[in-house]
Amino acid sequence: MEAITDRRVALNECKNLQEINAQLKTELRRMVMLFEQTGNNSSALMAAATRGANTELMQARLTESELRYHTVTESLSRQTGVLTDQHRAILELNSQLERERVKRQALEYELKQVKASQHNR
Repeated sequence: MEAITDRRVALNECKNLQEINAQLKTELRRMVMLFEQTGNNSSALMAAATRGANTELMQARLTESELRYHTVTESLSRQTGVLTDQHRAILELNSQLERERVKRQALEYELKQVKASQHNR
């Protein structure tokens, strides 16, 4: 149960990181486009330089966000493997329980037959 809760938390974090990535990429594209549109205007170039610094910051944030996204993805992959292993173990236990149930029923039936034959003597 804990693994399922951890997986849900990780999935939510993954969705949040995807949204952050999308926002950062959009902002980065906008800044690059503004930078390219400034032409030779010196005040615009100064503003563009500031935006360029902001662009670098946004790129760093994007890189960090992508790294976190990959970390979460790897964690989800490991958790999926754990859940798959647990599922296999549960199926095996169910099979064992079913075999034991069948054996028990056969023994109960055999015991009933023995008691009936002793009673009839």
